Amino acid sequence: YKFMTDFYLISPVTEGREVYFSSGNIKIIRLEFDEEYEIGKFKITPVRASHSTAFEKNGSSFLIKENGRKLYYALDSGYFTQSAFDILKNEELDTIICECTFPTTEITVNQNSGHMDINMCLKNLDELYRINAITKETKVYLSHISPMGMTHRELSEYMSKLDREYKITVAYDGLEI
Repeated sequence: YKFMTDFYLISPVTEGREVYFSSGNIKIIRLEFDEEYEIGKFKITPVRASHSTAFEKNGSSFLIKENGRKLYYALDSGYFTQSAFDILKNEELDTIICECTFPTTEITVNQNSGHMDINMCLKNLDELYRINAITKETKVYLSHISPMGMTHRELSEYMSKLDREYKITVAYDGLEI
């Protein structure tokens, strides 16, 4: 992963910040999918996502555990992979933060596009509920929402009117969880 470190050192985005990306301050380590790692007080499992990156065929979502609490962070995930559903089965997550990149019911996004529309997002969440990954108590947040389609207010109203056992909160800039 030296090429990633080199990229950050020569990127215009990091220009003037090279000291922060020096080998003494940062080390990029590849984490394998579906393996749990202890990092500080957290147990972190990278889970294969249906979204490519500049460096890999698949990006990662993350199952994060700490003191009995469980968070699943899944942005740029696309519809969850089967391995994600397998890992999350019966986890009874406390919190999930997932994407709804295209806040519309007017278009249908390809399941392998790397992003989700409302229908795909709900299909994903319904499957998570069915397999006991999320429960009535799980805090479900939608994020990574593009500025096309529904406004934040419209999407929030749409989600609040759904007949689901779980409740969905549409995230916004500045939201603290």
